Amino acid sequence: MKMSELIKLNFHRNSDGKFHCPVTFKVFNENTHIVAIKPTGNVYSFDAVQRLNLKANNFFDLLNSETFTKDDIITIQDPTQLEKFNISAFYHVKNKEEAQNDGNVVVIRSLNQETKETLAELSKEISIPDYMYSAKKASLESGKKRDIFNTATYSTGRAAASLTSTVMEPVTKIEPAILEDDVVRYKYVKKKGYVSLITSHGKLNLELHCDLVPKTCENFLRHCTAGYYNDTTFHRLIRYFILLFS
Repeated sequence: MKMSELIKLNFHRNSDGKFHCPVTFKVFNENTHIVAIKPTGNVYSFDAVQRLNLKANNFFDLLNSETFTKDDIITIQDPTQLEKFNISAFYHVKNKEEAQNDGNVVVIRSLNQETKETLAELSKEISIPDYMYSAKKASLESGKKRDIFNTATYSTGRAAASLTSTVMEPVTKIEPAILEDDVVRYKYVKKKGYVSLITSHGKLNLELHCDLVPKTCENFLRHCTAGYYNDTTFHRLIRYFILLFS
């Protein structure tokens, strides 16, 4: 076969990147009768060619209006031809031929730098972290046990992850997630907090909204307990608005 005997086929894709007929816009699948026009190489569904070319006696390419003959219609896929699924009719089977096995070794005579770097990356061994093979390791490492207080109303998501990912260990049981300790504790905080700061001008009594912002209030209380605010200097006061210190 010579290069001049080859025909360049022009497949078209839709906005989703799938091959489709540029006339009917129907997506190609295994049940689509697909044909190509030899002079132009444009690929269509046979339904479009049959209705707009053959039945209308219009032998002009549907995209660029180049003329062609009926013999120029090349069948790429025809699901109605069941003979192609008959393995015993294959040429190499009928002639008892075997494909030559070269040990899957491909020799490339010349490579550019980009190709060399790509092949070098592919030749490297890919190390996958151990935690990706175990669905229970994260739970075991945390040391937390599920109880009536820290059981979440949503799952860990491992069952879905094992279904969609081939590197995850199969999980067939939906397990509820374990809530963090802070989430459990803050749920039971219903009252305000109180702190009294002793300054050089007297006591400064503070009300903490622990029921609204529990984490912020806890951080402030921990600083107070640790003596973080000892000998603090107040550097700005806007009456009835704000008091700044550092």
